[in-house]
Amino acid sequence: MLENAKILLTGPTSQVALPLALSLAKDHRLTGLARFGDAKARERLEAAGVRCIALDLSDDPLDDLDADFDYVLHFAVVKTGDFDHDLRANVEGLGRLLSHCREARAVLHCSSGGVYAPPGHTPAKETDPLGDNHHGMMPTYSIAKIAAESGSGWHSHVMFASGVTRATEFGLASIVSRSMGGASAPDSHWRRSWRRNASASDTCSVVSSRKPAALSP
Repeated sequence: MLENAKILLTGPTSQVALPLALSLAKDHRLTGLARFGDAKARERLEAAGVRCIALDLSDDPLDDLDADFDYVLHFAVVKTGDFDHDLRANVEGLGRLLSHCREARAVLHCSSGGVYAPPGHTPAKETDPLGDNHHGMMPTYSIAKIAAESGSGWHSHVMFASGVTRATEFGLASIVSRSMGGASAPDSHWRRSWRRNASASDTCSVVSSRKPAALSP
């Protein structure tokens, strides 16, 4: 059982990441990184034991952020509708973060089922074509998510369940999750994936690594 790990979680106030942050803070040294425009949301996290750092991944330097985290859980997403800004925040920002935390044992990058071409009512498989699924609602969202997956793959050793491998820069063990569901789904999917080193669902992509112990705490 993993205990007292030093974990960085980005985007901890989001609907997806908040339940995970509140759960992990009970047993780990959790740092939450976000812009924290909502003071009450920050207060709730701090009351639960989360160390909160206000930082914008699109522009802010990372000099004051610790670099010795055991695990990095990346849930932050920027969706202003401005492609230049959103790609800088979601792709370049993630790249800077992984470079800064290059000694981490493993990384979870939360992607989205919104990276797939609209499948209608058919459940998406990991190998299905990617596409601009959300263009009608959030024009930058799907494109930025797809680009961020590629960005995380450059810094990490990513092997999708389909057997497609990607080049590495720092050899970080990584999980790219496209799972979607209720508020508790990311927590349960991540925990099952982490323990098994296998996908928790058809749309959860899991990694093998040069640091296999990182995936079997």
